[in-house]
Amino acid sequence: MSESAAASGRSDSSVAEVESAAGEVNTTLTTFQSTVEDLSTQLAELEGQVETVTDGGGSPQPFQDPELVHKVVHACMDSDKISEDEELRILDSLL
Repeated sequence: MSESAAASGRSDSSVAEVESAAGEVNTTLTTFQSTVEDLSTQLAELEGQVETVTDGGGSPQPFQDPELVHKVVHACMDSDKISEDEELRILDSLL
């Protein structure tokens, strides 16, 4: 084999390696781009949920109603099934 033929063979091999590496890089970039898009979508959904909760648009909290809290406290105090320690824990969490 002549020197020019050997050099040509090495050149073809180098070109193939570069093309293969470029293909792998392209695949990796596409995967990263897809992952970033998925994360952006998830972040937007979470931000929407946070806005809903902070705007009060979510489901109402039952113990924000003072009359309901009053009834729950009396029910706890009147019940023989709830110990004094449990009553104190309930009152601590409600008030």
